[in-house]
Amino acid sequence: SLNWLRNSDTPEPPIFDPVAIHHARLLQVADHDLVRELLAYADLGYKRGVNSKLDEISDIGLLDENTLTYCRQLATAMQFTALAKAFRTA
Repeated sequence: SLNWLRNSDTPEPPIFDPVAIHHARLLQVADHDLVRELLAYADLGYKRGVNSKLDEISDIGLLDENTLTYCRQLATAMQFTALAKAFRTA
């Protein structure tokens, strides 16, 4: 028998306000190959793939640091729908 314990005192991971990253730059990168791959992984809920694509996006400097931080926080919290929505509604 398994007994699952959940600590109700565990805080939710901090998430930046999406309005803070809503800018024209997202419109410019929304059609980039890496972003399309990122969105595909997010739609599948594949955390390792999402993190891998965020690393690649970071390496080439496609997004600014605030936007990357926001995306990484969403990925850590497994909020892949919100991550995809940030790009699709930019």
